[in-house]
Amino acid sequence: MTAIRKFVDEGGGFIGVGEPTACQHQGRYFQLSDVMGVDREMGFSLSTDKYNTCDPHHFILEDIDTAVDFGEGTSRIYAQGKHYQILAQDGEYSQLVVNEYGKGHSVYFAGLPYSPQNCRILLRAIYYAAGMPEEMKHYYVTNVDTEVTVFPKRSASRSSTTQMPRKRRTCTSRASDRQPDAGPARDALGRRCRITPDNLCPAVGHTLYSQRMEKHF
Repeated sequence: MTAIRKFVDEGGGFIGVGEPTACQHQGRYFQLSDVMGVDREMGFSLSTDKYNTCDPHHFILEDIDTAVDFGEGTSRIYAQGKHYQILAQDGEYSQLVVNEYGKGHSVYFAGLPYSPQNCRILLRAIYYAAGMPEEMKHYYVTNVDTEVTVFPKRSASRSSTTQMPRKRRTCTSRASDRQPDAGPARDALGRRCRITPDNLCPAVGHTLYSQRMEKHF
């Protein structure tokens, strides 16, 4: 826990889904509740006033114009601290919360089932937590059902091409050109074959056939 706190405090990012670092200890259920800006109500903090106000205006939800699907989600999540922002809420409890911790950022999701929309939300959450939201729109499409894949063009001086070796063709001579001691015509696997105009190579067929026959017989 100390290493994660230090990482985020120095400018790193943390994304939690469901019950990250859940362990009831020293009055906390989430042991990184200070980093995430949320904790779960387990009956020990009912007497504490919680002023959770939802504010969905944030970089993470810029592309989203419908309700976020959290699936079953984790219940009784409430925000705490001084630097959090609740982006989605179910009644009095929070479902999506961002938080600043030191120089870093964290994002908490009560649940995150797969859907194209949630993929976009997660992508934005990653850029936000990393502190690089402006980097996201270098290659970008507003349609959440579309993903962009970019293959940057490499310069000619740095690019290299690997050429696969060509398969060697096996040519067979005419029956009248075969050497007397070469035996019956055979293909590349040594199987008997009939010489027809479709598998002749008049230019080099006799030489290749003779060499192959001399090697195997």
